[in-house]
Parts: sequence; structure tokens; C-alpha cells
Amino acid sequence: MSSIHQVCERMLAEGFEYGSMVRTLTISEYDSTPESMGRPWLKPRAPTLWCSRIISYEGSEPTLDWHSFVVGEEFMVDTYSKSHLLFVKVDKSRITFESDPCFSKDGLWRKETENFPLIHWSRVASQYAGITVNPGAKGCRDLFSLWDVDSLAIWDYTCVTDMRAFENAGSDWTYVV
Repeated sequence: MSSIHQVCERMLAEGFEYGSMVRTLTISEYDSTPESMGRPWLKPRAPTLWCSRIISYEGSEPTLDWHSFVVGEEFMVDTYSKSHLLFVKVDKSRITFESDPCFSKDGLWRKETENFPLIHWSRVASQYAGITVNPGAKGCRDLFSLWDVDSLAIWDYTCVTDMRAFENAGSDWTYVV
């Protein structure tokens, strides 16, 4: 058995950048296609696999950015501490990012409204399999200000090039390796 920090350290060593805390280790449960994205101006609807970056700051153990947020904010700790871990590598050429010019004020994927800007997700999904968002980065903060951590959202799993899964061992933040 290993702690979340030990698992993240191992995944970093194997070249993984993103992981997710999931209910099931079957990726097909999260499968979706651009046709199932729903209304075009809303966020990508489930089933989208949401991942967070593995972070490692000097003097601290590696962990998922979402784990750090959950613990720091005391947000659903009981639920997440019993989750399984799923780590993915993706074909980065099939992933867009928050500073893509198409998200700019006059971009193809953006619509200005009276209250706030919206993203035309079906247009994004017609060209890309997912998106990475760093909510602290310059660029389109207004579009992605509600994203809490450095994230990867995948809606087309054909971009996944490698995956590792770790089953929760039945105790908080402990996994079968």
C-alpha cells in the first residue's frame, strides 16, 4: 500500500503530468463524444474526465493539485479520500489550452453576453479532444476564473496514450500498488 504522495511521486517519475480522483477505474464510464456535448454555450457536460496536475513544490511531497485544494479547503474530504486514482498521458497535439487565440475577445469559441462571456464548447470539441487550463495564467481569466486548479478536461478518450490506475485500499489516501 502507498500514500497519495508516493503514488504521485511514482507517476511523475514515469512521465505522467495529470491524474484524477475517480469513483470507478473503468474509463468507458466517462466516455463522451462531441455530439453528446449538450447545448453549445454550456460547459462540457458529463461524461468528461476531469484531471488535475501533479504538483511538487520544494519542501513538500508530490500530490494532485485537486488533492491539495480538497484538503486545504476541507471540501468533500470524506468522499475524495476514498476515491481511486487514475493517471493519464495524452497526445498533446489533440489538446487545446486556455490561452488559445480562439478564446480571445473576438475568437471563434467565445461569445460575449451582457453578464459574462461564454464558451462554445461544441466548436472546441469538434477540433480538440480536451483542454488544459491553468486558472492563474494570463490570457482569458474571465472565461476560466471558476476553475480552481491547474486542470485537464478530456471528452474524447482516443487522445489518451497511456493510463495507470490505483485502487483505494479502504483507508484515507491509501492505494494498492
